[in-house]
Amino acid sequence: MQYLAIVAKTHNNYVGFFADPIPAIATAESREALIAKLSELLTSAMLGTSRHVKPSAKTVEDADPEALEGYESVEAVWVDLGYINPIAQDIWDAIVKAKIRPAELARRMGISQTAVSKLIDPSRTSPYNLGTLQRIASALGMNLEPPRFVAVSELVGTD
Repeated sequence: MQYLAIVAKTHNNYVGFFADPIPAIATAESREALIAKLSELLTSAMLGTSRHVKPSAKTVEDADPEALEGYESVEAVWVDLGYINPIAQDIWDAIVKAKIRPAELARRMGISQTAVSKLIDPSRTSPYNLGTLQRIASALGMNLEPPRFVAVSELVGTD
């Protein structure tokens, strides 16, 4: 999904923000670096939501006119939602459902808060250990339902 961002040029850098619905602003020395930062901000803003907020802004005119004042140039840029690790998102959703903070999960598991932060990092690309996932579920008072292998014949029948 893409979201409309407004990229404005100042005398020495670039400023970017979303027309809606994400309350985020970023600055960078280059347009490319700014767009990368905006994608990271967008991804972070979407964490913890059970579904992604659909954008309604379609053009620069959809942005707040006062926010556009004072810039040398203004353009609309479509920013992609970045990668969100689905397991990290599931862990985060389980923490929210359990109504605890990550620090409490760390305490219950007997690990550091840094270790929990790594487990819920939305950009995590390293694999998860099944035993760790089971410990997380246990610490949250939940059961882990790992995927299972199913014979094709069970899915399509044997006729």
